Amino acid sequence: MNKALSEASLLVFAVSKSEIIGSDLSTLDTLVKRLTKNKEMTISKRASAEIFFPEYDSDPRELYQIPEVRRWFRKTIDEEFPWFYFLNHNVGISLTVLYCCTCKVSFQGIYDNKHGLELDPDETGWWLEQNFLNLNKFVEVNGISEKINREVSAGIANWFKAFLSSDAANFVTN
Repeated sequence: MNKALSEASLLVFAVSKSEIIGSDLSTLDTLVKRLTKNKEMTISKRASAEIFFPEYDSDPRELYQIPEVRRWFRKTIDEEFPWFYFLNHNVGISLTVLYCCTCKVSFQGIYDNKHGLELDPDETGWWLEQNFLNLNKFVEVNGISEKINREVSAGIANWFKAFLSSDAANFVTN
């Protein structure tokens, strides 16, 4: 498993429905332990992960509309999971899902097959602050350089600008 992790350029991991319902973070904890086994691996795996929830594919609701998924994501942030360090900033929708599942969003309708969402500015501020705090704690504990922290932070800032531009990851902001 460690060899496969070290060779992968994109990490894709599934979270089971039982983990969501049980507010279980053990898969994330195990992943972080493996990815932080040595500094080289920790550094090489920054911004390389996507997360998905295969057992919710048949649910007609969007993930941000499912209360147990929202609770699970909120718990990950409260328990200082370093999402900003690990989630891919350039492709995929994991950061968008993280945002929409942890912040208040108001569904405004479907436009061009995209969910129109109104974002809550207070929640957005909390989300950014908490996730940057979690990022900073993670890099400090793992002895990761300020240069890499700035690089990751810039990636998040660029992602956030794209997210707000209204065409990021099939969501539109109003």
